[in-house]
Amino acid sequence: MHSQIQMPLDLSSVDFDNVDIVTESASQMLASANELGLFMSQTSRQSVNARRFVEDATVWISNVRKQIDAYPVGKSLALIDVYDLLHRVTYRRPADRGFVNGIILKALEARIHGDRSVDEYVLYRAIRSGIGRKDKAFFDRPLQWLCLTEESWYNEAVNGYDRSRLSDYDILNRAAILLETDLFAFEGSNQTTFKRRLLNNTRHYLDNYTAPDPKTHLALNRYLSTSANFLSEELDKSRN
Repeated sequence: MHSQIQMPLDLSSVDFDNVDIVTESASQMLASANELGLFMSQTSRQSVNARRFVEDATVWISNVRKQIDAYPVGKSLALIDVYDLLHRVTYRRPADRGFVNGIILKALEARIHGDRSVDEYVLYRAIRSGIGRKDKAFFDRPLQWLCLTEESWYNEAVNGYDRSRLSDYDILNRAAILLETDLFAFEGSNQTTFKRRLLNNTRHYLDNYTAPDPKTHLALNRYLSTSANFLSEELDKSRN
């Protein structure tokens, strides 16, 4: 039985004033792009469905750009990666970096001033990505926040996670970030030993753990992927 290409999204039904509806529509757009093979550069865009997708995505991107400043800052931050990905698929180039950076930096200031609706892990990864690109927009206050946050999560892992205070979502994200981060500044040449201990202390997530909600399930998948990469690298080293 052949799978059917998902029907194009009816943009007339999307209320661009409602960020939750916009986020749901983004998932539908990405699913359509994937089914049409548009994440592969060699895919032709001459089919009726591909041309329709590009037309719809152009409208979606334009509307979101106009409205995004009106959305709650935490939800704008959560949406910006999808916005950038759809922009890349549609225009074959990244979204305007100044625009994207502005959303991230606005979220940073909100988080610093106590807005807990801004997901600190989404924010951390966005800033880390900017620093990795050597983007000067992230070299001052964002870099300082990232370093202090990283140090806090490291110290917390050293002392053992307080499960009465932290959710599984927090622990999974923090452990995954530490496993994939260069911790030489904290552990020197002993960082591999530290990471092995961290993995051992959180290994129950590797067994028969069932995430209680979709958000934690995504964090679990990231943790599992990061753990597998770390163990694979360790195995490769032992063979050399």
